[in-house]
Amino acid sequence: MPARKRTSRFAKKQQFRDKPVSEDGKRARKSTANRVLTVFKAILNKAYEHELAKDNQAWRKVKAFRKVDEPIIRFLTESESTRLINASQPDMRTLVKAALLTGDRCSEIAGIQAKDFNPENGSVFINPGKSGRDRHVPLNREGMAFFSELAAGFVWGQVSVVGFLQISACECACPDGRQ
Repeated sequence: MPARKRTSRFAKKQQFRDKPVSEDGKRARKSTANRVLTVFKAILNKAYEHELAKDNQAWRKVKAFRKVDEPIIRFLTESESTRLINASQPDMRTLVKAALLTGDRCSEIAGIQAKDFNPENGSVFINPGKSGRDRHVPLNREGMAFFSELAAGFVWGQVSVVGFLQISACECACPDGRQ
C-alpha cells in the first residue's frame, strides 16, 4: 500500500502518494518500515517486561527487511576531490584535504597533533574516534608531503603540542576569537 498523504480533516477521501517505482524508492520504504518496527518492538518488549503482555512470541517472529540499510559505498573522483577543496573556505581547506588523504572524519583529524605524524613509517596516528579504537593510518606520497609540510616547525614529542589542524579549524569557526 502506498504511503498516505496528509489529508485535511474535511476531505472526503484519504489521498495516497504514488507507489515507489525505483529500487532506491522501495529500499527507502523498507528502511523506514524497519525503523518503525524497531521502535514498536521496543515498546512491546517493555510492555512484556512490565507484565502488560502475556507473551512476546508474536512480535519476536516478525523479521525486518534484509539488506535495506546497507550503506552506499562511493568514492570521490580526483576532479570531485579538487572541486571540494576549492569550494571549501580557505581556512578549512587544510582540514578537508587531510580528511581526503586519510579517509578519517574531520573530528578525528582535528585532534591530530604534530607528534602523531610518523615520517619514518609513513603514517599518522588517530586517537580513538567514533569506533573507540586508536589506529595508524598509512599515507601515500601526497599524504606524506602534506603532513610533513604541516608538521614543519612544531616541537616533536611534547604532550602539550596543540593539534595543528585544530588551530585553523577553530580560527575559522570563531574568526573574532570567541570560543
